[in-house]
Amino acid sequence: MEITLTLPDHIGKQIQKLPNPNGFISNLIKEALQRKPLASSEQSHNEIPQVDEMKDFKVMEWLRQVREEHYERLKDKTHEEQIAIHREGARRCQERVKREKGI
Repeated sequence: MEITLTLPDHIGKQIQKLPNPNGFISNLIKEALQRKPLASSEQSHNEIPQVDEMKDFKVMEWLRQVREEHYERLKDKTHEEQIAIHREGARRCQERVKREKGI
């Protein structure tokens, strides 16, 4: 499936520099969708709400918060450091999948 996303230029440029931008975005979304959300009063910006909480969930506000967090975390990093950060996240994600599947 192909979906078009609109990102701020600085984030789009960083993503384009990655060796596998589609894989990065796909893994990021998969991990976000697999997380178990907190209660709505404790919900952090990087948690996806339960279906009954969706009526009050502001997608664009959440997305801007996530983008800003990623930008702040990576803005002073070199290209190599950014790649290392993403690879570490992918490694943790793979470990989590293995644990959950009992592999």
